[in-house]
Amino acid sequence: MNASLTEQLRNRLRDWLSWAFLCGALALTGCETVTLPARQPGPVQWPERDSPSSAKVANQTGDVPIQHFGNHGQCAASGYWSDGLAALFMTVSQVDGRQAEAFQGTKGSMSFTPDGGTTSSAELNAARGQMPTMVWVSEAAEPIGTVFLLSSLSLLTAGESKLIKAFHERGWTVVVVTPCLDILSLNHLHVPHEIPPSLLGKRINNHLAERAYASESAWSLLAKRRPKHKALPKVICGVSLGALAAPAVALRLQDAEALITIGGGAHVPAIMANSALRMLSMPSASQRRSLSQRMLREVPLDPGLLAPRLDLPVLQIDGMLDTIIPKRFANRWHEALGKPDRWRYPVGHVLLIEGVMPLQTNRLLDWVATATED
Repeated sequence: MNASLTEQLRNRLRDWLSWAFLCGALALTGCETVTLPARQPGPVQWPERDSPSSAKVANQTGDVPIQHFGNHGQCAASGYWSDGLAALFMTVSQVDGRQAEAFQGTKGSMSFTPDGGTTSSAELNAARGQMPTMVWVSEAAEPIGTVFLLSSLSLLTAGESKLIKAFHERGWTVVVVTPCLDILSLNHLHVPHEIPPSLLGKRINNHLAERAYASESAWSLLAKRRPKHKALPKVICGVSLGALAAPAVALRLQDAEALITIGGGAHVPAIMANSALRMLSMPSASQRRSLSQRMLREVPLDPGLLAPRLDLPVLQIDGMLDTIIPKRFANRWHEALGKPDRWRYPVGHVLLIEGVMPLQTNRLLDWVATATED
């Protein structure tokens, strides 16, 4: 083979690899332009809530005594609290901007299993879409602060459990706030034929508010029962779906000293429309762009809109190959924050949470210690 032919083949191979890389990159990242409306001046508009009514859990398993702890902030709290462990139902919800609904019971059950004496695990079984926000509190004997762990759509994965254990072993009281699974109902809606985009946006905004209200109510109850926590730092850590609500929680609690988002982003309607989970059913890219932009007008609690209001250290952790929270939305979150500390890994969403983060807990906890030191 002569030198000229060899060079031609080399050039063609290089061109082919370049095109393959470009196509692969487009498949992973998409080419949608992400825009956010200008931040509106004045206070954030939170969804209104009626006064919560007394709520109780309908069913229970094992020897778990269910109590009603009264109304705290926006929620009524029912559940179980012993020395070092609590599991609470924060039982006020609001759907589609209509009047708030107090859950008088849930179609679920709750049980606890000791784990080495220092912590316990709680298991919650409930029909999806019929469960209010759940809060687990794992108290440290001599707490150095309180961490609000906003869990993923899976409620609590093995990777998240390892992160909770690492915080607890360092002396943090951990408040785990799971999502109200009404967000899953978005996946069954036919857009745009049946539901106006404005109503979908309000439902997304309501979901973000639910997590913030539950966190606020849990903090009110914890501070009442354990006053020594009031003088200690508070940290917000959101994972996946929890990372999307983390800015709203930080804003609601007001005096948090650090914020961590793991697998998060900005522009929640577009994330849900473009995620590999396809939580909003929109057949075309142009329809996703148009409708998600219209929905965003009704989501004042979107991370990108709240970013300029956050005055605290932020650590962003994400995967460069993420298709559940596509990286262009992670980039938008980073830019909206003014490019804070960011750890990026060449992995997808699940591997980031289940594989990478368990290996990075010490590094993460060291970052928290630095961010919260006097």
